[in-house]
Amino acid sequence: MNINFTLVNEFLSFLIFFIFSFVFLFPKIISIINCEDLINFKNKIFLNYNKTLENSFLKKIIVIEIEIKKNFESNINNINNIIIYKKNILFNSILLEKNLFLKKIKLIFNIINRNFIKIFSFKIKTNFLKSFKKIFNDFIDYNKEFIIL
Repeated sequence: MNINFTLVNEFLSFLIFFIFSFVFLFPKIISIINCEDLINFKNKIFLNYNKTLENSFLKKIIVIEIEIKKNFESNINNINNIIIYKKNILFNSILLEKNLFLKKIKLIFNIINRNFIKIFSFKIKTNFLKSFKKIFNDFIDYNKEFIIL
């Protein structure tokens, strides 16, 4: 049997060189050549990660601010509606109190007017009676004169 050892030798030498290069040589060469590039790459990745974190935080903060603004506006609108409602209730109660007060004043004036009318009518009656009495007395006196004479 004739085996060609040159091919086996070539294969084994390539395999040994590849393993040696892969384990010892290439990492040293790559670390020497690309040390700054690797650091820059890591820094870029870290910066991008930080930017994405910042962007996500900013987005969350903006969303929270928008929600707070909406809630604030809705709360302000609710407060305004409550204030308008309370103002209307107060205004209506003031109108009712004014109307009740006017009714009471009218009632008082009616009572006063009735009393005044009663007093006035009583005075008229008394004055009329006094005047009638006086006229009657004058008439009687006048008649007495004629009778006596």
